[in-house]
Order: sequence, then structure tokens, then C-alpha cells
Amino acid sequence: MQGTEGSLEIVHQNYEERNATPKYKVMFSHARMIGGAQPGKDFIGTKALESYLAELDLSDENIKQWMLQLRGKRSISIPHVSLDAEHLLPFSK
Repeated sequence: MQGTEGSLEIVHQNYEERNATPKYKVMFSHARMIGGAQPGKDFIGTKALESYLAELDLSDENIKQWMLQLRGKRSISIPHVSLDAEHLLPFSK
């Protein structure tokens, strides 16, 4: 995928509520971004987040590993992700 390279930060917003449907916020940062509040994209449920990551052409194996990590951590960082203009839009507001 050709586009803007950066890192995805995924935050499990309700990590401490183990019996609740998971809520995630995904943020994208790249070298040209200047400080301040980072716009993000919200997801409810693991399937929604998995589908989004698959849309970005990330491998199924990597997606499985990241979802496992999110069960034990509040947040993870995925480096070297390239977003095309369409997928970059929610992070540019």
C-alpha cells in the first residue's frame, strides 16, 4: 500500500471493565504531525477493530497477535503502518 507511513496507537479504553464489550481508540502519528490533541477513530468490539486492521492490509497473523496483546495491556503501538488518503482522513481533523 502506498501512502503516509507512521505508527498506529491502539488504546483499550475500558480495559479495566473485563466483562464489558471492548472499546478501542486508534490514533495515527507520523513524522509530519505537530503536537497537540491527536484525532482518533473509535471501535466497539474486537471484530470491528480486527476488520479495520484487515482493511489496512495488515496480515491476519499480526492482527491475531495484536489482539492477544490488547487482552493483557491497556495500549499497543504498531510501527511502520502505511495509510492511503482515504484511511488517513479520520486522523487529519
